[in-house]
Amino acid sequence: MLDDRTDTKTDINKWFNIFTFDIMSHLTFGESFASLPTGELHPFTIDFFGKMKIFPMIYVSREYGLVNTLMKMMMKIPSIARQQEEYFEATKAMVDKRMSKDPPDQPDFLGYIMQNNTEKGMNKPEIDGTTTVLLNAGGQETATCLSSTVYYLLSNIPALRAAQEDAAKNDPANAAYISAAVNEALRLHPPVAGNFQRRTGKSGHVIDGTYVPPNVCLVLSIL
Repeated sequence: MLDDRTDTKTDINKWFNIFTFDIMSHLTFGESFASLPTGELHPFTIDFFGKMKIFPMIYVSREYGLVNTLMKMMMKIPSIARQQEEYFEATKAMVDKRMSKDPPDQPDFLGYIMQNNTEKGMNKPEIDGTTTVLLNAGGQETATCLSSTVYYLLSNIPALRAAQEDAAKNDPANAAYISAAVNEALRLHPPVAGNFQRRTGKSGHVIDGTYVPPNVCLVLSIL
């Protein structure tokens, strides 16, 4: 598919998302979205990205009482609430389909969940929620990491050449330079949706030698 696009501009982020969501759907449900042959995002993936657009507004609204209240009220509007329900119903349908079938030839996440689903295991709503996280986080976050890694390598030709030499060895387990490039991309552009917020206490905190006043929201990177 990409060979046909050598003379045209290509949205590499789109292709990474096609690639990663195909893999994660196969690993989660034992059945791929099969988007790579068509070169188009699966309807579930398109719906996911459409709903992700509201998350920045949700995070910002938490800092303003009135705005946060209005945001919560807006999320209860029938048309908006129905869209959320339709999204989770789509995930639930994929889970139900996989659980009704015999195990696939290759192990998948749901297979392991079902094998260990004793009385102390997860109930059905928990399984639905867990598979949603596995699919979306494994697909979108991985694609974002790959996209940012390629971007930073293309912005630094010596680093790109070193990565190409690393790849030419055809030894992924010992591709130290590529591994370092991915880790640096994760540091510069954390792909996780949202962030890890902390708030200083009543007396404030000294962080890395700098005093931070009370009741200040901080965002932490996982790296």
